[in-house]
Amino acid sequence: MRHVKPEPLDIMIRNAPENKTAEVPVGMSMPEGTPGGLPNCGIVAIAVLAGVSYAEALAAFPKRNGHWKGRTTTGARRFALFNLNREVDEHEWTPRMTLQRWMDEHATPGVTYFIRTSGHAQTVRNGHVIDQKGMVPISEYWGRRKFVKEMMTLKPKSV
Repeated sequence: MRHVKPEPLDIMIRNAPENKTAEVPVGMSMPEGTPGGLPNCGIVAIAVLAGVSYAEALAAFPKRNGHWKGRTTTGARRFALFNLNREVDEHEWTPRMTLQRWMDEHATPGVTYFIRTSGHAQTVRNGHVIDQKGMVPISEYWGRRKFVKEMMTLKPKSV
């Protein structure tokens, strides 16, 4: 018989069905002006994280040649956040684990995270994920089993 390690109580509470369909987390909406059908996950994720429109986020990224398809790098994302006057609070390369497991074990309620997974970028908060396809609970997210590579949060805006 296989031994199953019991989950901590706080993970069980966060994973309860009534919490998965809770109201939309503050700041987790599709950025204004986001075009559909493009491979622009990094731009959308930075726009959500910084709380700006898609056009503002796109303008903040370093300029590329005319064949750019939307891929972003860590340096380009940090450059864009600097141009948007947002300061990175925490940035780390994460141990190998799926997005759903990372959210269950490491995400703090009320904190918005930029997460880069294998070949994709998304923003997560309070059990919800948003990318260029829209926002869904982690249990319904198509990329919940992708491996987390990088995590970033921002310092609060100074007034």
